[in-house]
Amino acid sequence: MRIFFHAFSPHISEAVKQALQEDFIKADRLFLILTVVQWLLVSTATALPTGTYLFGFIAGGIVTLLVGLAYLFFKGTVVCRMVVGASLMLFSAIMIQQSLGRIEMHFHVFVSMSFLARYRDPIPVLTAATVIALHHLIGNYCQQAGLMIGSMPVSVFDYGTGFDIFLLHAVFFEVQAGVFTSIIVDNAKNFCESNAIVQSMLQVSQTH
Repeated sequence: MRIFFHAFSPHISEAVKQALQEDFIKADRLFLILTVVQWLLVSTATALPTGTYLFGFIAGGIVTLLVGLAYLFFKGTVVCRMVVGASLMLFSAIMIQQSLGRIEMHFHVFVSMSFLARYRDPIPVLTAATVIALHHLIGNYCQQAGLMIGSMPVSVFDYGTGFDIFLLHAVFFEVQAGVFTSIIVDNAKNFCESNAIVQSMLQVSQTH
């Protein structure tokens, strides 16, 4: 498993772990800013067609609060990265619901998942893939059952429901998650190897 999760590998030096930790914190800070931007979006622009400003503000505010707390207490750790991965998909869910399942809003899933390549850890991507899969699966059946969120019907797809539709969407974003996982693993490996070389060179220079 250490091949996939370099952050937890016992075979990298403390110096490399520290460099990886600092990089995680930088990424956490970036995603905190991105979270606030998305909260503003769901409170304004994406709510415009349906007038669901309050829904976007409250739901987006809860997600932003969760990310803020994760950053405050767990920045640089896998907990924060998992919360970030989940939060991006929760914003996708909010936008999809605001548009009553409009297919174009599903693009946010693919766009935001690509942001997670910034992390040198596949766990946020795997978390995001799990969250959005559960959203589509559960939301599909809630839509079929005619459940409501306040005055809004639960909506995941605006052109019909069914397990076949869910499966089609799931295949696409799970394939994307698989590709990004491969890219991130390679990126993390290169990062660790590069830092190990730098540390070795520093040690050599200090002995001369």
